[in-house]
Amino acid sequence: MKNIKFFSRSLFGIYMVAVAACTDLSEEPYDTILKDNFFSSKEDVIRATLRTYDHAHSTIADPWYTVQSNTSDEQMTPNRQGHWLDGQYYYRLHYHTWTSQDGFANSMWNNSYVGIAQANNSIEDLQSLDVTRFGFTDAEVQRFIAELRVFRAWYHLRLFDFYRNIVISTQYKDAEPRPLQATPQETFDFIERELTDAVASLPKKGEVANYEGRWTQAGAMSLLVRLYLNAEAWTGTARYDDCAKIAEDIIAGVYGTYAIEARWDSPFDYDNDRSPETIFAFPSRLAYARYHYNNNMYWWSIPFRGAPYFQVTTIGSGNPKFALQPGRDVDGNEYPFALGKPFVKFQR
Repeated sequence: MKNIKFFSRSLFGIYMVAVAACTDLSEEPYDTILKDNFFSSKEDVIRATLRTYDHAHSTIADPWYTVQSNTSDEQMTPNRQGHWLDGQYYYRLHYHTWTSQDGFANSMWNNSYVGIAQANNSIEDLQSLDVTRFGFTDAEVQRFIAELRVFRAWYHLRLFDFYRNIVISTQYKDAEPRPLQATPQETFDFIERELTDAVASLPKKGEVANYEGRWTQAGAMSLLVRLYLNAEAWTGTARYDDCAKIAEDIIAGVYGTYAIEARWDSPFDYDNDRSPETIFAFPSRLAYARYHYNNNMYWWSIPFRGAPYFQVTTIGSGNPKFALQPGRDVDGNEYPFALGKPFVKFQR
C-alpha cells in the first residue's frame, strides 16, 4: 500500500512539474523572420527601404493605366467585332458611367494603401532601430526615410486624384483601425508637407552612385508640380504661380541636370532610368521587372504583329487594346468634337 501511495505521489509530482513547464509558452521561431532578427546586415536595411518600390512599380499597370487612359480624351478601346467588348467595361470607362461593382474601384484603393503600409512600416523601423551599426551614416538613414516619405506622398497623391476624399495614413504599428476621411484641403496640405520636408534629405540626380530608379530632389518636386497644377480642381484654390516656379526651377537645373533625348522613344526604353530626360522612372530589365511592358499596359498598344519591332516576343504577337481617339473619319474629314483628336493636334 505504501508503494502505491509513493507511486501516486510521484506521478502527481511529475504532473505538477509538467503543468509548470507548460505555462512557459515562449518559443524560438525557425521559419519566421521577425523585426528583431531581420535587420542583421546592411543589405537588410536596403531591402526594407526598397520594398515599396517594387510594389509601386507593379501598380502602374492594369487597372491604373486602363483607367487613366480610357477615361481621357486621347485613348479608347473600341469594340472590334466582339473583341474587347468585355461586358462594356471599357464603354463605362470611356463614358464615365462606371459603378462600384467594377473591380478597379476597390483594387486601386487597396493596392495604394498596401504600398502606404509598407512605407509606414519601413519608416518606423528606420526610426526605432540603430541601423548606423551596419555602417550607414545618419545622413543616409535620413535619405532612406525621405525616399519613403516621398513614396507615401506619391500613393496619397494618386488616391487623391482618383477618390478625392481619402484617408491619410502615417502609422503602421499603431494605425487607427477605422480612420476618418480627411478633407481635400487636409490631404493637399499633408502631401505638400511630405514633399517639402523630404526634399532637403534627397540627392540631386547623379550625386549618389547606383541610385537609378529612386527618388531625387527633382522627382519630389515634380510631384509638387502635379499637386499645384491640380490644386484648383482638388481644393478650389489655384496654385498655378507656385506650379510654374517649381517647374522653371527644375528646367533651370536647381534640382539636378536634365536634357531632352535625341530619340523620341528613349525615355520609354528598358534603360529609361538612365535617360537624361527622365526625372523618375521604374527601372526595367528584359525577363525581370518590366511591368510597364507587360500585357496590361504598353503591350496592349502594340499594333497586331508589331511585337518584333519592340523586341518583345515572349507574350504573343500583339492584340491592341488601347488606340488613339480618331481625329478624322475614313474620308479624311476632321471630326467636329472639341476634345480628343490627339493625332490631328500633334501631326506635322
